[in-house]
Amino acid sequence: MAENTHDDSLRQVKSCGFLLMKSDQSFLLMRHRDRYDLPKGHMEIGETECETALRELQEETGIQSSAIDIDPDFRFED
Repeated sequence: MAENTHDDSLRQVKSCGFLLMKSDQSFLLMRHRDRYDLPKGHMEIGETECETALRELQEETGIQSSAIDIDPDFRFED
């Protein structure tokens, strides 16, 4: 019998989100129990980075994509 050598704990998953800024330079952070973070989440199979970020924004904040303007040149990659 073959052993399953696939270890899901080593799988890398991309996370995508938005930094939402208002014209007065204030920005949105989500407050979690032990930290603050941007509205973001893991990509689902077949999604683009932008689709993931928009879905997570709506799921976590209720903000619709039609309510924001996206700066296509802004990127942050760690």
